[in-house]
Amino acid sequence: VINEMLKKRYSHVPVIDEHDKLIGVFSESTMMEVWQEGTGQIRATVMRDIEEYLKIDRHKFDEFQFVSKKSTTAHLQKLYDSIIQKGKRMGMLFVTDTGSPNEPLLGIVTEWDIAKVLDMSSSAN
Repeated sequence: VINEMLKKRYSHVPVIDEHDKLIGVFSESTMMEVWQEGTGQIRATVMRDIEEYLKIDRHKFDEFQFVSKKSTTAHLQKLYDSIIQKGKRMGMLFVTDTGSPNEPLLGIVTEWDIAKVLDMSSSAN
């Protein structure tokens, strides 16, 4: 996972179970926390061994939220703005059928996705 993150420049990767439900997020900060607390041999670690570190509420500087697959771009922009106003980074928005964390993950929305949509809409005007 770490090699793919570095190669593709991903800062966050959702971790899902066999039913496609979100377990948590593996990120740069997850790696640092695991290393700092001495759990340590990150190369030999499987996600199951660090599941406690993957929980989305453990990410101090990033915020993650669930949204419905029917969410509009205007709604996503408002969520992004509210996260920034809290002084956090938007880690990801997790897309499920109705926006419930108890549903299978259908997709993700990142800051880059929102920036692209905003750029396209401002170019169209």
